[in-house]
Amino acid sequence: MMPYQKAQVSFKKIKEIGQEGQNSKVYLAHDEYLDAELVIKEVDKSPSFSASQYFEEARVLYKSTHPNVVQIRP
Repeated sequence: MMPYQKAQVSFKKIKEIGQEGQNSKVYLAHDEYLDAELVIKEVDKSPSFSASQYFEEARVLYKSTHPNVVQIRP
């Protein structure tokens, strides 16, 4: 079994989209490896944002089923 490795990503933020969330911002970005536009959610790492909030949000996204939402796998 191979240990997890750091993901190799290369993207450029194009613009902020939507409304600023309570603990995050959402950007339209261009992925240089895929040569595709995608949406990136950037979670604020402020001291007021706990790990439990992060994982709760991940669980909600994991359970969502929408063609434009990439499934998160733990």
